[in-house]
Amino acid sequence: MEAINGIKKFRDRMRYKTQADLADALGTDQTSVSIWESGKGFPKSETIKKLLELDATVEEIFEFPYNEKHGLIKAEPNSNDLLKEFKELKARMDVLEGKKEPTVVAQIG
Repeated sequence: MEAINGIKKFRDRMRYKTQADLADALGTDQTSVSIWESGKGFPKSETIKKLLELDATVEEIFEFPYNEKHGLIKAEPNSNDLLKEFKELKARMDVLEGKKEPTVVAQIG
């Protein structure tokens, strides 16, 4: 079974038939998309922003490649921390862009 990660799932969900189709939408090349989907590299921050603008979810961007036989293929050592920080940043961006209402946390004491 081939390795599948979140960017590949996003590409399929959004009906980008080929890596080149997604690359064109992102203003990059097919080789870059191939590298991300294989887990050999990771998109730059500008590309992550473009993926989010194309309606990729944070989970899709940060889901690392796996296969059923061998499990996780590659992940950064602090990937869980990175995902948490990115979700928090995305939530702040949504508030700033007016997509969501801010969450108010009461402080006691």
